[in-house]
Amino acid sequence: MPGQEPPAPFFAEVQPSPLCSSRWASDGGRALELRRVGAVSHRLRAFSRSAARRSLIQARAVESSVLKTLQRQRKRLLQSYAIHVAWFSAMVITALNGSSRTTVAVAVLLALITVPPVIAYATAVHRTCRILDPRARTIGLVPMLVMTVLFTPFESGLIVPAKNLLVSGRLLRQARLAAQPPDGSEERPAAS
Repeated sequence: MPGQEPPAPFFAEVQPSPLCSSRWASDGGRALELRRVGAVSHRLRAFSRSAARRSLIQARAVESSVLKTLQRQRKRLLQSYAIHVAWFSAMVITALNGSSRTTVAVAVLLALITVPPVIAYATAVHRTCRILDPRARTIGLVPMLVMTVLFTPFESGLIVPAKNLLVSGRLLRQARLAAQPPDGSEERPAAS
């Protein structure tokens, strides 16, 4: 505005007023030091705001990479789970048909071979879900091993992965909804 003095630079020396000249002399330039400390704290606040923005951007990038990892692990779990369910069904059908002991033993062995990959993928999905949401109700390795010992490998290969698949699907759906614009419309690339 015309008629006003421009603001003093941030590090400008504070000129003592005639009313407090004795105080200026007694404080030994402390006002100048306080002014410098204020400038430093202002710069630190600006730095912390930019650091907060950077950390937020990094957190979003990490969350995005964790979501991609969860999608990939969930897909692998789903594939191994489908194979396990197919072999388990084949084993049950073979046993119900009254096949020979050798045939039933081979069917049981083939169904048992599919259990470790299912448990491994279910554990990986559990860990990734817990990274996204520490309160996620997934089942980890120790409860899976306890279920395997107390019940049979088939129950731990059928129940636990299904639970982890449901929870991971819910987390992915929540992340997809959180990434949508607030008006509910999805941004889709233009068709070429």
